[in-house]
Amino acid sequence: DCFLSWSKILMPILSVAGSKDVYYFPFAYDKDIFEKDIKLNKEDIDKYKSEVCFVGTWEPEREEWLTELVQRLHFVIPYIDRGSSDIKTPYLNLSIYGNLWHENLIRDSILRTFLKDKAIYKDKLINAFKASKIVLNFIRKQNSTSHNMRTFEVPAVGAFLLTQRTKEQAEELFKEGESIECFGSTDELVSKIQFYLKNDDLRKLVVLNGKKRAKEFELKIVLKNFLEYIHKR
Repeated sequence: DCFLSWSKILMPILSVAGSKDVYYFPFAYDKDIFEKDIKLNKEDIDKYKSEVCFVGTWEPEREEWLTELVQRLHFVIPYIDRGSSDIKTPYLNLSIYGNLWHENLIRDSILRTFLKDKAIYKDKLINAFKASKIVLNFIRKQNSTSHNMRTFEVPAVGAFLLTQRTKEQAEELFKEGESIECFGSTDELVSKIQFYLKNDDLRKLVVLNGKKRAKEFELKIVLKNFLEYIHKR
């Protein structure tokens, strides 16, 4: 009766292919999971605190983005000694969580310094988001013009989302610079991380606006809108 599509760019293609009724059905977030009132205790903060975090399965494109990010910041910001005369760590406090990173990174990959854990879900995922100043999001090729689950999950918990730019995310689902932040190159990724780590008030404003906007994409609301559409046909 109706073909649901998460991507607006696919809608005319589906119509040409023969679908008589195509409905835009974006991804959504589960309120029961991502709006839980979770208070971070000292143990949680010590475990998950970071300036920048990424949660997701290893992919070559993601490795490339993160490697370039770390290498660029190494050139911009020198290593600092954090209390040890033998071990020095980079200034950028980056945390990476997800499956297949250990298996796919070469032995001397600079990213191994930042690997924290395999995939994390639900409360652990929310803890990582809440304890990080910036949460990164990389869009897979099949979603390259659209969005993904993180587009809504990160703002929903009250965390700052810095996502690979797509038209849907930046202009339609959210508004870039107000309720979401985006990047399209390594230069832009580096500059926006540096900018928002130095400007807490602006970062918190984006978080506030993002959380408000994300509420429109709570799963029950998205389903309700679709059912209303079906009844009106």
